Amino acid sequence: MIRLENFTKEYTRDKPILDYVNLVVSRGEWCMITGPSGTGKTTLLFVLGFLDPGNLGSYCLDDRLISQDGRFAIKDKELALLRMKKVGFLFQDSRLLPYLNVLDNVSFPHWLYYGNRAEAKKKAMFYLEAFGLEALKTRKVQGLSAGEKHRVALARALINEPEIILADEPTGNLDGLNSQRLMKHLQEIHDRGTTIIMVTHDKSLLSFGDKEFSLNKKV
Repeated sequence: MIRLENFTKEYTRDKPILDYVNLVVSRGEWCMITGPSGTGKTTLLFVLGFLDPGNLGSYCLDDRLISQDGRFAIKDKELALLRMKKVGFLFQDSRLLPYLNVLDNVSFPHWLYYGNRAEAKKKAMFYLEAFGLEALKTRKVQGLSAGEKHRVALARALINEPEIILADEPTGNLDGLNSQRLMKHLQEIHDRGTTIIMVTHDKSLLSFGDKEFSLNKKV
């Protein structure tokens, strides 16, 4: 499904953050990305989510070329639509929109992609109910707990039924109980066939994955 070949990303000349990375993730796999801070784990997720074309190497998704040697192979509009449909992002800090309530945060990607606000809110309510969040639908996100924010963010990530979930340290700001709850939800999503690529420093979570891909510091 996903194939990176000799992929390199430099932020400064001759100091690559990703240095000739080769990665293959099959459909339905759960790949854990590990490694010390500063090794490019978050950058790798940005690459896989079509947010960065890198500098060298190629990225293919379902045998379709996404980027090669520092250029996207797809026009910007099509790339944005592909990102909204194919990929769900789950960040450590949730990245919810503070000026929207819970229902609008979750429904926004669906409305943006399909253009039907009523249908988007109906779909959002389905996920809010699935995660026990329906009572919070009119709440602004500033008043939510960390665990609630992450469940809202997960509902938002799932609303367009993506094939891939990209999760960047999703349990990093959670206590033990909320971390377990989030991982349970991710396991259920994975069991339904969704591909998950997750960055983590928590070795206790590696057993959830099908394989581990470790990035190392550049010398």
